[in-house]
Order: sequence, then structure tokens, then C-alpha cells
Amino acid sequence: MEDERNETMTAPEAGTPQELQFRLRVDAAHCDRAAQGLRLMAQYQYRGLVRRIEGLAWLAGAQRGVLKVAPAIAAVAFVAGLVVVGVGCVSSVSRPADFALAAALFLEALVLWWLPRRMERIRSGARARFERFFGDRAAALMRKTRRAAPFEAAYDLRGDLLAYSRVVQGRWTPRWHRYLGRYRARGVALQAPGVLAIFRKPGTVVPAMVVLTGDDDGLAAAIRALGWTIVDVDPASSDPAATSAAGE
Repeated sequence: MEDERNETMTAPEAGTPQELQFRLRVDAAHCDRAAQGLRLMAQYQYRGLVRRIEGLAWLAGAQRGVLKVAPAIAAVAFVAGLVVVGVGCVSSVSRPADFALAAALFLEALVLWWLPRRMERIRSGARARFERFFGDRAAALMRKTRRAAPFEAAYDLRGDLLAYSRVVQGRWTPRWHRYLGRYRARGVALQAPGVLAIFRKPGTVVPAMVVLTGDDDGLAAAIRALGWTIVDVDPASSDPAATSAAGE
């Protein structure tokens, strides 16, 4: 992965037949575009996860049931609070615990009365915050790469094996290699300007593989030829811009 997390990788043997090679120059501006692309991809994945969760019939039914009975429970809690206050006032021994319990009951009643009226606003706010969080987390994967720029990235595609090396002043440094087939069963491939990422499954917000790409789209085309469908993420909205598959 281009984020260069501490991970011990063994480079393929030098004698492995080389089928396709893609090389591109990477500078700080390219890394910034890739970071923004990863942010949009993570947000796209998160929204898909939210839609699937909210589409669960049993969960939606449970939420409707809770919201329906919440006002009744609030009324019961409020009356119970009044009873506790009354008992505390007429009791010969005033106990702070009674008034603390009454305060807790009143607070519970207030929350349960207020919650149904603000639920949609709470949901929207929570979705927006988590979307920003996961987007920033994905974009942070490019920090170390940006510090290393400028350099030349080289990707060798040997059958199903993709190997990445970094070239600085003619010196090659193998970084990682991955078998694409291990992700194909449930994997999601997304593409934005300057970057292509593969996620292990729909809804996963952290990419399993990050590949820097050039303007020629050659590497993406080669991956499509292996049977992958690549979704282009719109840089403006982070929604799907187009879907491309092998043979289309």
C-alpha cells in the first residue's frame, strides 16, 4: 500500500518474467490529488455502508418502535421524578440521593421527549462527522508518500501479481507486491484523478491497496482486463461518475 505503514514485504525474485510495466513521475501535487481522491473514496464507501445499515428492515422497525414509545416512557419518568421529589419533601429525613434520583428521572424524561423531534437532525450530523473522519483518515495515507516526493513510481503487472517500486536517481527500491486475485471475490476498485484504490469489500473505508496512476489510464485498463470493474469517483461530489469493466 502506498501509505507505507510498517510492513515487512518480500520483493518478487528479480528473474520473474515481466509482462507489463507502468512508470510515472510523482510530485507533491500528484500526492495532493491522490490524497483528495482517497478522501472521496472513503466517503463513498462510508455512504454505501450507511445505506445498507439503514436499509435493514429489522433495524428500521426497532427504531420506529423506540421513537413511538419514547414519549410515553418520558411521561412515566417525569411522573416518577415528581413522586420522588414529593417523598423527599415530606420525609422527616431529607436525603440528597432522593433529589439526585429525581433529577436523573427529569433528565431522562427531557431526553426521551426531545429525542424523537431531533432524531433526523442527529442522524444527519453524525453521518457528516463520520464521513469527514473516515475521509481524513484515508487521505492521511499519502502523508509519507508526499514527504518522499519527487520520485518515479514503477508498477510491474505480472499476470495477477502487481509489484510496486520507487525509483530515485536511478536507484530502484521495491516497496510491496500484491496478488490482485485475493481481493476480487468481494473487492471494490475505485478510481479518482491520480489514484486507484482497492477495498476489501463494500463498506470498508480503509483501502487494502493504493496505486498511483498517470493520465494515460494504462494501469487501470490492464486491471480491468483481469476482470475488475473500476468505479470512477467524481472529484466534485464523491459520487460514482462512471463504471468501467473489461470488455466495455
